[in-house]
Amino acid sequence: TQVAMLLRTSKRGRYQPGRLKLHTLYPFGLCRAWTWVDLDMSTLVYPKPIECDLPASPTVNREQGNVITPDGHEDFDSLRAYNTSDSLKTVDWKAYARRNTLYSKQFHGYESKTLWLNWHDAPTSDFELKLSYICFWVVRLANGNEPYGVNLPGQRIEPSTGKQHEQQCLALL
Repeated sequence: TQVAMLLRTSKRGRYQPGRLKLHTLYPFGLCRAWTWVDLDMSTLVYPKPIECDLPASPTVNREQGNVITPDGHEDFDSLRAYNTSDSLKTVDWKAYARRNTLYSKQFHGYESKTLWLNWHDAPTSDFELKLSYICFWVVRLANGNEPYGVNLPGQRIEPSTGKQHEQQCLALL
């Protein structure tokens, strides 16, 4: 028979339940039986997730992505009428030669939605509370399948998604 046990723990990290006493008083307390069970198993206890809003401007990795920004310099987007404040480097000289009208080239860039969960972004100075906030952020972002990375003092996990990444980040906490 499988039995689910919920055991209260008092600290984070590797937890080994050790020996447990199982007993029964069946039926109606007439018979008593007991045994000691040595559970040769362990589990990892994560910080308790405490709800907290993500920082207003979390650190964003802007190296690559799929969100188009209008003020980029990477890919040609369109032509627009030339303004005197535009740089001559943005003038489309071939279009000027064809139409005898000045046009400026507009470019766009790509911005990633990859979030970095940084230690200093947690809105508290309490060590355990910071870990609890970051734990909540990891669980929330993992459920939304958004790429994220964790950056703690001296340790860093690169952005990714998936259950394995979530477990790796929670184990770091």
